[in-house]
Amino acid sequence: MNNNLVKISLILNGLLIVAVAVLFYLHFKQPGEVSAAPEEKSEDTISVANIEMPKVPNARKIVFFNYDSLTAKYEFFKKIQREMETKARGIENELMRKEQKLQEDFEFYQKNAGAMTEQHRESKERELTAAQQELLALKENRSEQFAIQQQELNKQLMDKLYGYFNKLSRENNFDYILTYQKGLPGVVFGADSLDITKELVDGLNREYKKK
Repeated sequence: MNNNLVKISLILNGLLIVAVAVLFYLHFKQPGEVSAAPEEKSEDTISVANIEMPKVPNARKIVFFNYDSLTAKYEFFKKIQREMETKARGIENELMRKEQKLQEDFEFYQKNAGAMTEQHRESKERELTAAQQELLALKENRSEQFAIQQQELNKQLMDKLYGYFNKLSRENNFDYILTYQKGLPGVVFGADSLDITKELVDGLNREYKKK
């Protein structure tokens, strides 16, 4: 059998449809990093468990929100999540249809190659090879398109979140707004009195419904 056909067979048997939906979830499960400006070291310190800890003359106003709860209840996030899931299913179905068509054409060639002339076989092999290359190129193209759309929607989400964070900070004199996500490094504990997740979700949804 022609080497090109061997390659086609191996690629068809091992061809994986792009798992774009999984990438979408992984991408949006990463919380933004929060950095704080370094504070000047004070000579006035107290000792706690033999560790020098600086005294804080004026307590900072710090609150946090639960990232998982926010993304589960924020209407705009749920909207873009549905859009990306629909896009992912469309890409997957398109690639599966084309892969199935190429598989059928290849199997037809295998069954009928013996009855073909050498010229006909060579022509069919070139056709199958070109179709396989087109499928791989389409897979790469759709993956790139999805990634671009994902980045655009993610930017919209971040713009809305940080815009609202700034507004909330000004209105309530918050020094820091931290995020917490179970299972990931960051805020490992927060008093319930500091948790503003519900207020944040309610406010964001009100802002979203205004538009």
